[in-house]
Parts: sequence; C-alpha cells; structure tokens
Amino acid sequence: SSAVGTISVPIISGDGQDIFYILIKSINDTGSLEYWRIKSDGTQNKKIVKSEQPLFTLMPQYWSADKTNVYLTATCECDGNPEGMSRMSVSTGKITDLKIKSIYAGGTGSTRIDSNPAHTKSAYITNTFKQSSEEENPFPSEAGPWKIFSYDIAGGTSETLLESADDKISTVSWSKDGKSIYYVVNKRELRRLNVGTQQSVSIMEAPERALMTQVKEI
Repeated sequence: SSAVGTISVPIISGDGQDIFYILIKSINDTGSLEYWRIKSDGTQNKKIVKSEQPLFTLMPQYWSADKTNVYLTATCECDGNPEGMSRMSVSTGKITDLKIKSIYAGGTGSTRIDSNPAHTKSAYITNTFKQSSEEENPFPSEAGPWKIFSYDIAGGTSETLLESADDKISTVSWSKDGKSIYYVVNKRELRRLNVGTQQSVSIMEAPERALMTQVKEI
C-alpha cells in the first residue's frame, strides 16, 4: 500500500523487523489519523486502522515481545491532559483501554514510559495534577506524589517500584540488562533503581545551571 501524508512517531519492534507509525492526513480534521505497519526493509506497508479521534490522543510507545500488539499512551484531548495507557492489536486495529490512569506522555525532553529490552515489561511514571488558578493559564501543573511502576505486559499487572512525595521524576529508561531503571529527579539528578530490590542509588548530579532531560544506557 502507499501511505500519503506526514509520518510521525515511528517505533521499531524488539527484533528490529517491523515498524509501527502514525500517518497524519491533515492537522485540522478529526478522522485524518491512521496507524500503519511496515517491514524495516520497506516492504509490506499496510494500514492497520483509521482513527476518528483528535490528533495525538493515542501516541505509540512500544511493541509487545510477540509483536501482536502495540502499546500507546492516551490523552483526554489534544491539550495533553493525562489519561492512561491503551493496547492496539496490529492485526485488527482493536484498541483496549488498560485502565491505567494518570500516565502522561510528557513534553519535549522527557520519557514517561519505556519498555525493557525484552519487551516483556514497561516502566512508567504517574503523578497528580493541580488545576491552575490563573485564567491565562488553563493547563494543570504537575504535583506529587510521583511514582514509578513496572507493568507486566503479558500479565497486565502493575507493581509500584518507587514513590516520591516531593521529588519530581521526569524520565525513565531501562538498563540494557533489564535489571535496573534509570530516572531523573528534579531535572538535576540521575539515579538508578534496582528493579529486584527496589533500592535506588545516585549516579550523578547535573552541573550548575544545567538540566537533565532524556537518558539512555548505551
């Protein structure tokens, strides 16, 4: 098939063989968003489903290990209000709400959800929000507690790994061996969380006047 439009948010499967992406037909019209998959060699380009939702309400994050599903973060509307996580079947396009609320995909420079290398678990951040009292600023502001969860993709269950009342957690990233999660606190400190023991240690602090955003073990 031929995909005509703007390609956005491509994500590659764990084995590197398949790519899932969004095709935007128009930025103005509801129903102009489509979800596609293609082989990494450029063959078998196929539309999965057309979405009738506003733009950017379902953003793909990662594939399941068996490549039957793609997991997406969902927002209420285009303003990015936090809502939760959903699962899409790549064969039928069926979307299932996983009933995990308060996951927020975050803005530029933050990763609020990440899958482990085996694509069997994901880590995600939740927090609360306070509505702004300022008329010129209608968007809610982030507030604690901030929590890091581990989500079992096959079993559909979540486990709390860390909770912080005051320290803002802005990004999570799995280690290459799948045993630890790196996360950033207050955009200033990089920490490593042992998934098994749930113990956290400080790795480094940002230099003065510098901020940490995304982090990835290489």
